[in-house]
Amino acid sequence: MRKILIVEDDRTMGQMLNLFLEDEGYQVQWCSTGESAMISLTKFKPDIIVMDLILPDINGHDLSQQIQNQHDIPIIMISVETKSSERVLALNTGVDDFLCKPFNMKELQARIEAVLRRVSAQKNIFQDEFIQGSDVVTSPIELDSQKRVVDVRGEAIELTISEFKILSLFMSNPEIVFTRENLINKIKGMDKFVTDRSIDVHINNLRKKVEIDPKNPQHIRTVWGVGYKWTN
Repeated sequence: MRKILIVEDDRTMGQMLNLFLEDEGYQVQWCSTGESAMISLTKFKPDIIVMDLILPDINGHDLSQQIQNQHDIPIIMISVETKSSERVLALNTGVDDFLCKPFNMKELQARIEAVLRRVSAQKNIFQDEFIQGSDVVTSPIELDSQKRVVDVRGEAIELTISEFKILSLFMSNPEIVFTRENLINKIKGMDKFVTDRSIDVHINNLRKKVEIDPKNPQHIRTVWGVGYKWTN
């Protein structure tokens, strides 16, 4: 049974989503704050998150970034906000889909299933591509291509599919400069809405996860006016 985490502070909307999705056969957990959502992620382990943009304790954009930094879970954002700038910002920061309120519940379900199918297909493609790959070690960073995990200074770090793909490219090709266009082409199909901006977001997230000082990176280096490279 698919598990869905709803993050919605409006009680009426939260109850409607909870009842509808349970009736459709999903296992559902509903929370109303960003803090409770982060706790639920670890305990409930959802397959997908349906999240409101405006929450009482945190902005949805910031919460989605926190989630993506720690978990590899697709997110559908919902909001009364209809400005295209908000939708573009959400998609550029890694959200998988954006739905404006009010919406038809059946449309939400269709989008949930579409995202889950795409994520499943991406993981299968990723595993097929890397199953014959070898591990990459750049002390103190070790990358296990089969398990899709990275060990950084003795600690296992969880990466999103796109982050792992980028890091694997970097570590397998030290000192080779990748332009943003190169990286977009490499991960296209894994990120539905990949753009120059989303590449920068992935790079920033990777630096936070593998660098000792993300603001002064020693491994993921910026080549000004060109792109990025990995330095051992």
